[in-house]
Amino acid sequence: MRAVLRHSALLAGCFLLTACLEIPTEEVIYSQVGEQLVDRCTHVPARQGFPGGLPADFTVLVWNLHKLQDPNWQNELTRWGKTSDLLMLQEAQDDPGLAAWLAGGEFKWQQVAAFRFQERASGVLNGSTVEQVYSCSLRIPEPATRLPKSSLLSLYPLQGSRYPLMVINVHAINFELGMAAYKQQVTQVAKLTRKYQGPVIVAGDFNTWGDKRRVLLQNTMARYQLQEASYQPDERTRVAGLPLDHLFYRGLTLSQAEAVSSDGSDHNPLRVGFHYP
Repeated sequence: MRAVLRHSALLAGCFLLTACLEIPTEEVIYSQVGEQLVDRCTHVPARQGFPGGLPADFTVLVWNLHKLQDPNWQNELTRWGKTSDLLMLQEAQDDPGLAAWLAGGEFKWQQVAAFRFQERASGVLNGSTVEQVYSCSLRIPEPATRLPKSSLLSLYPLQGSRYPLMVINVHAINFELGMAAYKQQVTQVAKLTRKYQGPVIVAGDFNTWGDKRRVLLQNTMARYQLQEASYQPDERTRVAGLPLDHLFYRGLTLSQAEAVSSDGSDHNPLRVGFHYP
């Protein structure tokens, strides 16, 4: 967290004093095939009947990569991500090392360009062993720094399911006096799942460093029948005793969930297994 505070202060100062920070005016994503525009998430189109897809038993890795600032990030990503079917990464960057790692694992991936700093895009990234059939993104500026926090919704075919698996990767607002923007972001994300008939995963760094934030998040997700995963062991990164990272799901059976210690980031990764149905 100290590193996050230092980096955010640096970005805020850069924004005020120079033109080194760029915030795209449209929803831009990077992927293994290049840069493209996507929809801003307002609703999810009806999609069904895709052949193949993720296996009925699959594993998800959820991890804030701390903008790849920690020397051992690549070894640790290999350790926890190589055998995962889905990657939900926060604070990813369009870095050649990360792109090479994803290509080596044969992951199809998309990363939101929440903003660009020193000519590198930063934002959430979804990766999978199968191609997504739809994507859209959401960005909301932090009140304190005006730097956007991003979410990425992806639909993936899932074996045995008539409807694709909905995956929403979230990096939640951190710096704010009060909770108005945080509530807006969490509510926007949860509402995207409201009428969806297929299985759903919502996960990421929710910055729940205060009890009011934690209660708001859990109550909002419960309102949309999203259940929170419990971890064994539970080594999630904490502030004031409260975990920052969470995973919620619906329409799936949880088979395992662990949050393990790692020196590859200032957050510890979550590795969660599911079975459908």
